[in-house]
Amino acid sequence: MLIKILDKLLHKDHLIGRYYVKAPAEQRKKLLRLRARFHKRDLLARREEAARIADSAFTEIPDDLGFKVLSDCSFPEIPDMLDQALEVVRTRDLEKIRKNKKAQLMTGLLKPHELSLDSPFIRFLLRKEVVAAVSNYLGCIPVVAKVDLWYSRYSSGEAENSQLFHCDYESGRQLKVFIFAKDVELEDGPFTVISAKRSDDLRRALRYRYGDKIPDSLVEPVVPGEEQVVVTGPRATVLFGDTSRCFHYGSRVRDPKRWRLAVLYQFLRPQSFLMSLDYKRTAPFSFLAHKEMPLYQKMLLGASF
Repeated sequence: MLIKILDKLLHKDHLIGRYYVKAPAEQRKKLLRLRARFHKRDLLARREEAARIADSAFTEIPDDLGFKVLSDCSFPEIPDMLDQALEVVRTRDLEKIRKNKKAQLMTGLLKPHELSLDSPFIRFLLRKEVVAAVSNYLGCIPVVAKVDLWYSRYSSGEAENSQLFHCDYESGRQLKVFIFAKDVELEDGPFTVISAKRSDDLRRALRYRYGDKIPDSLVEPVVPGEEQVVVTGPRATVLFGDTSRCFHYGSRVRDPKRWRLAVLYQFLRPQSFLMSLDYKRTAPFSFLAHKEMPLYQKMLLGASF
C-alpha cells in the first residue's frame, strides 16, 4: 500500500512528481538519487552482473554522443523480426490497436502478451551481446520497459509534440533502440538527434524543463543544423539513442504517401521515473522469465527470482 501511495505522489502528473520530473536536469537528479535508495542492493547486483558480461558487448555507445548508428548488424533474428513488423502493418487495423493519440505517430502496435521466447523480437532482446552493449552504457543491467512497433506517417499543419526538439522525461539516462523495418530517407521523417554533450549546452542555454517541446528557431542559434544528426539508412539500420540526454525529434513525414516503421526497445534503470518503486511486480515482460535463464536475462525482464 505504501509503495502505491508513493508511486502516485511521485508520478509525473502529480504535484510532487511534476515538481521533480518535469523540471530542469539538476532538480531531477535529486529525485533519481532518492528513488535509487529503494533499489540499493538490486542496483549493486545489476552493476556486478553488467561488469561480468561487459566484454560480450558487440558495440559501444560513446558517452559524449549518447547515440550510435549501425548499418551492418547481422544478427539472424533481424530479418524475421522486420518481416513480422511489416506484416502487422499490412494485416491489422492500426487505428484500432494503437495506444496513443498522436496524428503523426502510432505506438503500442506490438502487444507484450503476443510475444514468446521463440519470437525474433525477444530472441534479439535477450542476446548477451545486446544486453552487454546496453548495460555498458547505462552502468547496470537495465529493465526492458517496451518492445514495440512505431509507425510514423504524414500529418498536416505545423510541427507539434514529438515532432519538435525535446528530451524524454522517463529518466536521467536511458536507451531506446530503433531498428528500421524499411529504408528511411529524408521524406520519411527520420529521427534527428543532437549529441549528449551539445544537448547539455542547449539545456543550459534554454534553462530547459523536461516535458517542454522546443521549436527549431530556438535551437538553431545554439546548435546549428550542421551539428544535428539526421538518421537515414537502409532497412535493418540499428540506432541506439539516449533520448533523455539527447535532444531529438522525429516523424516529420513530408509526403502523404510516405511512412516509416521501426521496431522499438526501451531500456530503463530501476530508479527511472517511469518505473514503479516495486517494478518487479509490474515489469511488462517478467512473464517471459524462467529460473533456468542466465541472471542477466532474468534481470533484464524484471523477474523477481
